[in-house]
Amino acid sequence: MKNLYLTIFLLIMCLKSYSQSVAFNYTGKHFTVDTSLKHQAFLKEYGVANLRWDYEKSEFDKNNKPFLTNNKTRTLYDSLANKIFLCEQVITYPRNFLKLSHATLGTFYAELEFVNGKYSPSDLICIEEKMREDSLKKDPCPLVEYKYDDFTGERNYSTPYSKDNKSLNIRFYKNVKNNGTAVYFMALNTIITRAWATERGVILLLKNGKKIEKPSAEVTTRVDSHANFETSSIITLSAQDIALLKTSPIKKFKLYVAESEADEPEMMQKLLICLLSKNK
Repeated sequence: MKNLYLTIFLLIMCLKSYSQSVAFNYTGKHFTVDTSLKHQAFLKEYGVANLRWDYEKSEFDKNNKPFLTNNKTRTLYDSLANKIFLCEQVITYPRNFLKLSHATLGTFYAELEFVNGKYSPSDLICIEEKMREDSLKKDPCPLVEYKYDDFTGERNYSTPYSKDNKSLNIRFYKNVKNNGTAVYFMALNTIITRAWATERGVILLLKNGKKIEKPSAEVTTRVDSHANFETSSIITLSAQDIALLKTSPIKKFKLYVAESEADEPEMMQKLLICLLSKNK
């Protein structure tokens, strides 16, 4: 059992490391201006930021700004709206840019900004990524990770560590022994203001008002990569626990005395149901 907990812990660390890495896989993908209602009004008034004709020339050179707005600092929204641009190249030196092309507008460059754990252009969206996100909202099952242990023959499944490059405070795990026996685990974590010694007690409060209580579950504290105190626990889920979790999303949870709202409760419930169906 200790080895299994160690495997889960190492998997969490690997997923965290992966989520913090940057992979410039935009080449060959398509971009368009963000036309969502919460951004459209702002972009229409102030224009699209961080575009240049030549990435090697100054951002303060007005002649280097494509399709200038009246204030001469940003690109006119209407000149780019409803148009699709192909990413021909990702430039990583001296700064990070996408080389974008359009049949009639020509070629220009969009500077990348590091936001929420990844590099992306500030006012443009990747069409392929948006399509994938929309699809995963309906069916998040492709997000379930799978790993086969060549030495033991065990199969391990896990829900994602993060969503939109933001860490999730709930994760589910499924370990299938080589005899077909399945064991389910749940990992929870939250940030606290001060460290404490190892304590015990986990409570899950579901949206339908029901509770799952694990009074003997161990709760530990560590310092995370951002120098915050993070308290966490890994609990084993019984058949009765799973039956309750299938009926209602988690509203909030308590680790010893630290309470936290559950991240993405509806999505996590869907992912648990996905996990239940995984056998190979």
